[in-house]
Amino acid sequence: KQVRDGVEVKLSQDAQELWVLARSTGRQEKEVAIRRRKLRRFFKGLLALRRSLPNRDQLLQRIGVLRHEAGRAAGLVAIEIPKAREPVTMETFRYRLRTEKFKEAERLDGHYLLRTSLKAENPEVLWQRYTQLTNI
Repeated sequence: KQVRDGVEVKLSQDAQELWVLARSTGRQEKEVAIRRRKLRRFFKGLLALRRSLPNRDQLLQRIGVLRHEAGRAAGLVAIEIPKAREPVTMETFRYRLRTEKFKEAERLDGHYLLRTSLKAENPEVLWQRYTQLTNI
């Protein structure tokens, strides 16, 4: 059921709870943009590290900082680092986008499965309450 422009909601009810599957194209676009911005920054940082080739300890520290800044988007990148006492070279330090995980993440963007004990609520009201909670 279309509750607002760009927001679709499906309801499923059992004896005690109501499940709401919501899909918002606006939020999908926002989440895609945020993830891509974080990935772009992450790749720029990794490229800078690859060009400078610091020692292994510095490399691990800087990768840790980059991962922290990228948040969950960092999990979409596979990074190969040199083993202990191995020099940092272009062959021992590599990274790549995990394309399947990236596609799956983008496919799920904007989809929310909500659970509520409120029974007689209108789907539009449930969506509004959810968005109010995320704005607090």
